[in-house]
Amino acid sequence: MRRPRTIAAAMWGTVTLLGLYTAGPWFPPAERAQAATTKPKKPAHEASASAYVLPPSGLRVAATSLASVTLSWSPPPGAGQWTYAVYVNGKQAAATDARHMEVRGLASATSYKFAVAAISEGKQSVLGTAVWGRTDGGDLLTNGGFERDKDADGQADGWSLGSGRYALVASPVSGGRKAFRLTADKLAKGDNIGAYQRVAVTGGKAFALEGSLLPQSLSGARAVLFVDFFDADGKWAGEMSRELTKTAAQYAAVRAEGIVPAKAAYAFVTLRVSATEAGGSGVLLADDVRLRYTDAKMADNGEPNDAAEQAVPLMAGEQVSYLSKPGDEDWYRYTSLRAERVRFGLTVPAGLDYELEARSPHGERLGEGKLGGQSERVDVAVQAGESVFIRIAGAGAGDYGKQSYRLSASSLPAGEFGLIGSPSASGLQGGDVPAVDGVDVWSRGERFVGTAGAEGRTMSVLQSGGRVYVLIRGEQLLPWHTIYLGTDGDAATGYAGRAAAEVGAEFKIEYNRLYAWDSAAQAWLDKGAAYADLGETSAGFSVYLSDVGLPAAKPLLLAYESADGGRIPAAGAARMTSARMGAAAASPDAGESRLYYPKQLFGALTNPFIGWAPSSRGGDYKQPHALVTASIRWRDLEPERGRFDWAGLERKYDFAKWAAVGDRFILRFVMDVPGDDPNHLDIPDWLYRALAEAEGEAGAGIRYKTKEGAGFSPNYGSPLLIEEHARVIRALAKRYDADPRVAFIQIGSLGHYGEFHTALLEEPFPSLGVSDRYVQAYTDAFREKRIGMRKPFPLAAAHRLGLYNDMFGEADATATWLGWAASGWGGIADYVQPAQAQAAKDGSRMPEWWRYNYSGGEFSSNYAPDVYVDEERLLRAAAQIRASHASWIGATALLGMHEKSGLSTQEQAGVHYLQRLMGYRLVIEQASHASVIKRGGSLQLTTAWSNKGAAPFYYPWPVRFALADPSGRLAAGTTVTARTDIRKWMPGDRQTVEARIPVPAALKPGAYTLLAAIVDPDTGKPGVRLSIEGARDDLWHRLDTVEIR
Repeated sequence: MRRPRTIAAAMWGTVTLLGLYTAGPWFPPAERAQAATTKPKKPAHEASASAYVLPPSGLRVAATSLASVTLSWSPPPGAGQWTYAVYVNGKQAAATDARHMEVRGLASATSYKFAVAAISEGKQSVLGTAVWGRTDGGDLLTNGGFERDKDADGQADGWSLGSGRYALVASPVSGGRKAFRLTADKLAKGDNIGAYQRVAVTGGKAFALEGSLLPQSLSGARAVLFVDFFDADGKWAGEMSRELTKTAAQYAAVRAEGIVPAKAAYAFVTLRVSATEAGGSGVLLADDVRLRYTDAKMADNGEPNDAAEQAVPLMAGEQVSYLSKPGDEDWYRYTSLRAERVRFGLTVPAGLDYELEARSPHGERLGEGKLGGQSERVDVAVQAGESVFIRIAGAGAGDYGKQSYRLSASSLPAGEFGLIGSPSASGLQGGDVPAVDGVDVWSRGERFVGTAGAEGRTMSVLQSGGRVYVLIRGEQLLPWHTIYLGTDGDAATGYAGRAAAEVGAEFKIEYNRLYAWDSAAQAWLDKGAAYADLGETSAGFSVYLSDVGLPAAKPLLLAYESADGGRIPAAGAARMTSARMGAAAASPDAGESRLYYPKQLFGALTNPFIGWAPSSRGGDYKQPHALVTASIRWRDLEPERGRFDWAGLERKYDFAKWAAVGDRFILRFVMDVPGDDPNHLDIPDWLYRALAEAEGEAGAGIRYKTKEGAGFSPNYGSPLLIEEHARVIRALAKRYDADPRVAFIQIGSLGHYGEFHTALLEEPFPSLGVSDRYVQAYTDAFREKRIGMRKPFPLAAAHRLGLYNDMFGEADATATWLGWAASGWGGIADYVQPAQAQAAKDGSRMPEWWRYNYSGGEFSSNYAPDVYVDEERLLRAAAQIRASHASWIGATALLGMHEKSGLSTQEQAGVHYLQRLMGYRLVIEQASHASVIKRGGSLQLTTAWSNKGAAPFYYPWPVRFALADPSGRLAAGTTVTARTDIRKWMPGDRQTVEARIPVPAALKPGAYTLLAAIVDPDTGKPGVRLSIEGARDDLWHRLDTVEIR
């Protein structure tokens, strides 16, 4: 029996649509902005669709114990009575009416996958985003039994060694086949030798440190097993130790128990022989060393902090503690070292009610948590040197003493110049910002007022930290500014044209670059990129004093000229002299410790996963890029069912060509690409025949022909198509999910160009219940790659997907798109039952999706490509990148142009400026270390990093440090991987990254160079260019030197 036809008969004819025709993807302006301007009809095959049940969101692991994991989640949006089905490793384990559950009876030290579905009126949602949870009890250490020696060098894997002699021995042992021996000879009093291991810890948890120790000999020395705890900034937070002072004939079991300090983020477990007298010596054997969590009751390590006067210092990162009872209060004090906007986030234990508020030092309320449920947050503007007090209080009944809360502090993404202001979603204009690159030029610098064409504008100038900063403020600024700098104090020398007549400029900043005046050639010489952030109400610039020939700060002569002819000072007015100077940059110490400040780069960088993303089938692109896009037609991929033509597909899209130059692919799978021929199919012929047999010839889909394109739109509601689509997406994931050539996946599949609209048809887009089946195919199949889609659907929010904006460059359309993400997609009401409309809209909210998945886009085809970088639209495009935290933008036609072919000098500067804003931008601001180290020891390195970009890095690439010998080769045995996760480095964040670099005894004495890199796990080699000087060809970055003796 043939299935009933589910799509109306094919309709032929010509449809007249108003809009600008372009060679690329086309649909009317109203469709571009809102996806549809008229309420669509419900297709017949969906008229009786059942109410759509949204999944719960925000599933997280709230607590763990030896045999249980406590989960909490947020209900689906909207009113309703919900029951929740809890799944463990894919099988339903329990059901509850509460929004939290303790899953018991689990094995200790075991990882489990948890997911939750919502049930309403007998209907169950799809599973929400799954999380992994691990029960306590396992050993936090690696190779604590000293059994593994991968390199067969006699040293235990996982342990770092200081000076001394070390060996793995077969006898005597406490357990297993090997034990670890430490030998110390004639140590000075107070000196020690030891082995250590760093591990991540969770504050507030009970722990036990255990081991078997055998001091075979001790003379003027003691044997110690201890654990040191440190917070996220590397500050010591506490310790626990056990020591032996006498020689023994057999192993002794030692054990230390305690509570991990609330502020602790990591710990060092150390075995040590320490000299108590001059000439101290000893031999220590160790075995079965373990650090594990226990189920002992937590202690409130922050106490006493029940009042503002007892507030505990709060640093960037996360604080873990708990409230002991209802009405208990915890107070914290956050002090900022710079002008910033800080977000304080509170994760609340399941089933408990907490209050969160921020107060000034005078007790004024600055804000309070507003999210409700298990998460609260408050955003506060803080000036440099000011403090904010955070109050947390228990607000209701409950068992407070068993579950910890988590309080975090993080800098919010920058507005213009990385400051307190931020672009508004409606106008996407720059905020009122008083500083440049984090330096408060407005209040600290000297201020000069413009006249003539620059009337109403103000320029502030400051020299600080080895740089000169310039801030221009005004109304309706154009993007291009020229600043002249007279550095020799003599107005009679240098360039004296235009606004520089009273300055005698040796240098100028123009088109975001620094130029030096060549008097002999009477020409400006390009010296490289200057720091620039541009807005409609302010513009900031900065260069290093050393780049303008000054070893230190000194008075400068300055002049400013705007693109509209305005000048500061006006022609004939008194000269401007800047003498206001801030603190000088710290220089490296010559003593035991050393501080090093890398010099930043300010130009556009070409890096993985960010920047311009043209089509892979384009020709000779003139602009640098590290991404390409490919829209994969099903017809090309699977010409016969079950036979996938991977080789042909990859030839068509030039996989080999782009892989050879390091470009990665953004893939989109499509089933309907409008073209000129109404008879063409983008699905395979075999699939069309199968659909025709299953649904009837007319029910297989709709053939369409309009002025704007023609083609075939398949019947998305067909069960056969849904099933076949899931199969082909599984094949795509099997091929590309772990493929290093692929960066991201776009969920296409539905609508014209895979853009989730059917603007050229009278038939409406499928209902949410149907489209979710297509989205779910991707979320089920892809595990490694970041996935994104065009609009914020509830399933996108539940699975923490990325979003891309195919109307980038259009301020109103982008504001609408951002509004969908912030408040939910209002148009979703047309694709669900009326009773579910509000719940579906609420479920589609994902205001901060960019924190965990990509934000991308492509320029709207409403205008020629160079229009988006011209004087009128550049600042709007820049504001859209900031507001959407975009990592990449498709701009195929634009990238085919350059300054000698289609672009002016100003427009080329605009291309570079937008590229610089996209994605992450990682900087090492400071490194501290000992200046001299002995062979056989280790070098403790502390580095301060910041992300000066618009988005985080979305994949877990490691940070590594190493030493290079005087010839530049990596010194054997010195490469270490830091314990940090760069995916958590949000825009504006500053991170402390530590490492202990081994210095093998076999190294030759001499001057060695400290190196840093972010490493591509697929190649094992550095893969990211940091925004600092010192990058080698292999992308290891030179920091400072250290002397090895």
